[in-house]
Amino acid sequence: MTDLQEIAIRWLALWNGDMALLDRLVAESVVTHAVLVGQLTEEPMVGRDALAAWIAQMQAGMPRVHFSVEVGPLVDGDLIALRWRVEGQHGSASVSFTGTDILRVAEERIVEYWVNSDTSLMMAQIQRAALP
Repeated sequence: MTDLQEIAIRWLALWNGDMALLDRLVAESVVTHAVLVGQLTEEPMVGRDALAAWIAQMQAGMPRVHFSVEVGPLVDGDLIALRWRVEGQHGSASVSFTGTDILRVAEERIVEYWVNSDTSLMMAQIQRAALP
């Protein structure tokens, strides 16, 4: 396993709640490219603290959250790609959806992050659970 594949494994551990990995895994000035639920802009988030807050918000909103790899990690130069599945609970709704992460690494830390996830499926599952 390459160093970048190890970084990908630690990346998922971070999303699964091991926040102790954050400082040594993610650069302080990391740039995160993500369109969040309800967000109307594609402006990137900048900084490790912003990413940490987003991860904490997701974990608080989905207790017992678990991310697993479906494809990858694939490594090309300084880039890592992986397709993941997340399963968890949001209120009374069991949710399960997929996404794809691309990570750019420099000096053994993630410096840029792109994510595409099927949040429309997640929202449909939450809405279906709310129906009488």
